[in-house]
Amino acid sequence: MFYKAGPLIFRKAEELRNQCTHTEELLWNYLRQNQLGLKFRRQHPAANYVLDFYAHNSYTIFK
Repeated sequence: MFYKAGPLIFRKAEELRNQCTHTEELLWNYLRQNQLGLKFRRQHPAANYVLDFYAHNSYTIFK
């Protein structure tokens, strides 16, 4: 699920979760209410990247 993400990427993702912008906070509040029928994750590590928002059900790039 984290597709080869190293410890540095995990630390960066945690830092970004703790320092979100107002716009990210508004969007996250909407997404976590599950109005779209998908479970979202915020600041999700994937390889050398941190995905701002990630829905596991629709995630097919690394499969």
